[in-house]
Amino acid sequence: MPQAAESHRRSQNGTMTTLGGEPTASSEPTPALVDDAEVAPEEMATVIYGGQSFQAAKTRRRGRETVRDMVISMAVVGLGIAALMLVTWRPKPEAQVRVVDWKPAAVAAQFASHYPVVTPVGLSDQWRATSARFEVEPQSAGKPVWHVGYVTPNNSYAGVEQSDADPAIFISRTVDGGRPDGEVVVGGRPWQSYGPGANGFRSLVRAEGGSTVIVTGSADSAELTALAAALQNAPAPSN
Repeated sequence: MPQAAESHRRSQNGTMTTLGGEPTASSEPTPALVDDAEVAPEEMATVIYGGQSFQAAKTRRRGRETVRDMVISMAVVGLGIAALMLVTWRPKPEAQVRVVDWKPAAVAAQFASHYPVVTPVGLSDQWRATSARFEVEPQSAGKPVWHVGYVTPNNSYAGVEQSDADPAIFISRTVDGGRPDGEVVVGGRPWQSYGPGANGFRSLVRAEGGSTVIVTGSADSAELTALAAALQNAPAPSN
């Protein structure tokens, strides 16, 4: 058979055939055919191939749709998280104040000291004692100190410090650098007022029966004055 007769030839529709009539794959890609009912008309394009026209789906540009879908997804997730936090969020409870009984420490101070111990009388329940002791403190130069500390009605701190330690040392260390800023009269008795020290505490100081009494704390002047006014000499302890 002549070599020319063995060569392939193309039909008009683009399909490769051999002389024997067996079709082979086309060397040109055939456009994908689509069902017009599944694709909107504006998304179709006419393609002419092999002398015939076909309807093919246009290639969509997904950039804007992808960004839009991502933004919508993020918004949905954000709303879900916000809703979960709203359902599960609970306010933190206020820290509980641990109230102590200051009277045993006051009795110990009365038995061991050589001066009248002062204790608060008539304070409301809003004054909550949180510490009480009679022991040597760093500011007392080796002498024991009677101490009682309170959380005030305004949730500040106010405390009483009393000792027969050297007054200059005891006062200087307790007021922590505070400077005298005048004298106030509380319950008919004079008290020396000290401005805020390095710890931010204001103080009221008075000499009392061979000892020094200091009312000090972060409380405002009104509450410090109220605590000072409530101090009275404790009754002698009974054996």
